Amino acid sequence: MPETKRQAFCDVHFEGGDVIAAHFSGIFTRARRRYPPKKLDREALNQLITRYWDFVDRKIREGVLDGDDAVSRQKLLDELKARGAEIAGMLFSKETQRGIWKAAAESDVFVISTNLPEVPWEALFSREFGERGLFLSDKCVIQRQLDSEEELAAPMGRGNASNHLVCLDPILEREEKECAHRLVEHLESLGISLHRTSTKDALETVARDAAVIHWICEHSKEGLRLETDVFYSRRDVDAHRFPTSCVLFMLSCGAGRHDPDCTALSAGIAAASGCTVVAPSSVVAAQAAVRFIMDMQALLRRDGATNLSDVWSRMKNLPVGGRQADDVGPRDCYMLWFGIYGDCDTAIGSVA
Repeated sequence: MPETKRQAFCDVHFEGGDVIAAHFSGIFTRARRRYPPKKLDREALNQLITRYWDFVDRKIREGVLDGDDAVSRQKLLDELKARGAEIAGMLFSKETQRGIWKAAAESDVFVISTNLPEVPWEALFSREFGERGLFLSDKCVIQRQLDSEEELAAPMGRGNASNHLVCLDPILEREEKECAHRLVEHLESLGISLHRTSTKDALETVARDAAVIHWICEHSKEGLRLETDVFYSRRDVDAHRFPTSCVLFMLSCGAGRHDPDCTALSAGIAAASGCTVVAPSSVVAAQAAVRFIMDMQALLRRDGATNLSDVWSRMKNLPVGGRQADDVGPRDCYMLWFGIYGDCDTAIGSVA
């Protein structure tokens, strides 16, 4: 029998200049705790979030996570805590933090229903719970349950649960030859399809029967690159949809970052297609994306059919890369810098 997950539900909304928060013990129960509203300057919040991601991007590009300098990694962890605490403090009072962090720490899955998808919930830090404080995602998998003001079109179909697809930006493949070669060899050994992207219509067609899609591409201000001068942007999320109930891993830096003019692409796709999107808000080089796919497929082969929240919990705690005590390593990106938009209990199937 599968182990029953402990779930908690949190409602955090920005309304009339205030952040209104409550947390629940179950989806159909009354709120266990409603917290006093807190005034919020939305523009100041977005600026703070932008500075947070700019800092993370810079440190990753500097290679702090990949070296053997434990002192530098400790300084990075301390700075991540300070910046995560600053954002948490702008959103919540200390009393609210104690309640929300306690609910998250006692849960396997922490569902946040919100109209603030751009907040880096995984990376928020509070010193109000525990001796050393906690990142909100330290003890749980965080799921953003998004508000959607749009009616979904007729849902696309969904293929067999084991139908995994990798979509690769052909420009990245040419630039990262060694990395791409390892990916192709790995995919061939698993029997997973590799699709080189070209046009939006071709992407929509090839994705139609996929249950799990890994999309490795370059992200720019124009959107997610499909080919030279061809991009998938926010205005394409309604016209070019992904299958309802599929899981889309957008392995592209910035795919989860907030655009000042609109919500992040990841949140937009999840809301428009009714699928689950996993996307980073920080730098994800092609090599890191390939390692991500290999990590996930290794878990699927070892553990058999499972769902996203199970796999994500295990990836966060991989023995070779999980954070040990007061240190931070490369695979902490799975905990701190990837966001899940949609249902994290979606089945993602097994790989032969």
